[in-house]
Amino acid sequence: MSQVNVKNILHLTVVTESGINLGKVRDISLDLDTHMVNHYIVAKRLQKTPLLIAPKQVVSISDERMVVEDTTNPNVVEEEMKAPQSVSMGAV
Repeated sequence: MSQVNVKNILHLTVVTESGINLGKVRDISLDLDTHMVNHYIVAKRLQKTPLLIAPKQVVSISDERMVVEDTTNPNVVEEEMKAPQSVSMGAV
């Protein structure tokens, strides 16, 4: 099992497999019961509505960027961010 520090993930550039820039990791939503990542919260600068990237959509994470599946849907349902059993890590 690989491990990474949250501060190394925050502010990573997020791109699709075909190279489309989706923005940067702005926050991480955790499940309070399992302590697992619910979503990576991704946004471009000045973008009001963030993208929620599920861990299963992540292809790879390196020191320079996070690569996600080309099928990642850039449309966001804000209600997902209001899940009762999750907590946001906040910018570190």
